[in-house]
Amino acid sequence: MSMVHKWRFHYYGIIHSVFKSAGEFDFPIVFAPLENYLDGFSVEYHNIGDLPSDLLSDLRYEDEVEEGWNFIHDGTIHIFYDATVYPKRQRFTIAHEWGHVFQKLDWEFKQDMEAIPDVLEQKRIIESVANHFAAYYLVPFPLFKRECEETIEIQTWYPLNSRLADRFNVSENVITNYMINFSKRLQK
Repeated sequence: MSMVHKWRFHYYGIIHSVFKSAGEFDFPIVFAPLENYLDGFSVEYHNIGDLPSDLLSDLRYEDEVEEGWNFIHDGTIHIFYDATVYPKRQRFTIAHEWGHVFQKLDWEFKQDMEAIPDVLEQKRIIESVANHFAAYYLVPFPLFKRECEETIEIQTWYPLNSRLADRFNVSENVITNYMINFSKRLQK
């Protein structure tokens, strides 16, 4: 089993626990269930553009564009996102950063990453798992499956990907990747 596979399913389980503890929720998925799940922490969201440019350049890895960042200090989770990008991208970035928050608080995950000698491989796994976390949080599989079944019944010109992207308030790219990753489970 690959590291990405192992950890993405680990965090899918945590996301199910988050939603179970939250009880009822509606579309689009909001971040309050994550905020409430990590009892004892307060959460603040910030525009990454408000950071000093020299600090922002220090946060970048090589030539990447920094859309999000997070840190935990004195019981407060700070999540930064790019407020200049379209709202669906902002939501995905915030969910992605939440994935990193859970990674930082997960001793076993940190141990697994530290055991990988190749720093680039560590980064690839960390980022991939955070992307899976974000997609699964914003589009939880049980809801996605239900919405697919209900949406397929509606015969309109509006493509399925577009309808689902609008319903979950994510990009069509997220929905397409989701369908690829979960195609076998959708057929059950």
